[in-house]
Amino acid sequence: MKMRTIRTVYDRISSDMIVQLLLSYGIECVLRSPDQGGLRPHLAFTTGIEIIVSEEDYEKAIQILERQNK
Repeated sequence: MKMRTIRTVYDRISSDMIVQLLLSYGIECVLRSPDQGGLRPHLAFTTGIEIIVSEEDYEKAIQILERQNK
């Protein structure tokens, strides 16, 4: 399955909120972060936390996030 990064954020709270929003629409997500599972949260400020969805859910996820930002 091909995956795409939908958004990069710089704190765990924002990433968790986006993941929960997408999950409520049935879109599964994966987080990629340098913060070692939350043990070193300061590392997320360097490269951010990537929120990744499948290629087939990408467009739907973009639309959901755009609606939330209005």
